[in-house]
Amino acid sequence: MCLAARLSDDRQVVLLNGRGFTTTGAHQALRPQREPDDDDLFICAWCVGPDEKYDDRTDKDMADAHFGALAKSLRAAGVRTTAAALMSAPFRVTWDATQRLWPESLDWY
Repeated sequence: MCLAARLSDDRQVVLLNGRGFTTTGAHQALRPQREPDDDDLFICAWCVGPDEKYDDRTDKDMADAHFGALAKSLRAAGVRTTAAALMSAPFRVTWDATQRLWPESLDWY
């Protein structure tokens, strides 16, 4: 699974690659899989979001660090943005032909 930012000029910048989860065992991989439902798409969205909090870190700390790193990657690609802007940006998950759009992002903390 990857996380990519689609820019206003229609460019895409990959921010995370190879992060995700599995829902099948090796023996099931050869069988046709069902189309993803809304819960599957939400799990995908959550998997590319901030990590779980640990030690004395709060959910806000984790979101700030995660989106701060994403903003840094975008700035390296020439995009002017902030962590706060990314936290409130619309969030789209695409799984084959199925898509879900959260128009006001997710509640990260």
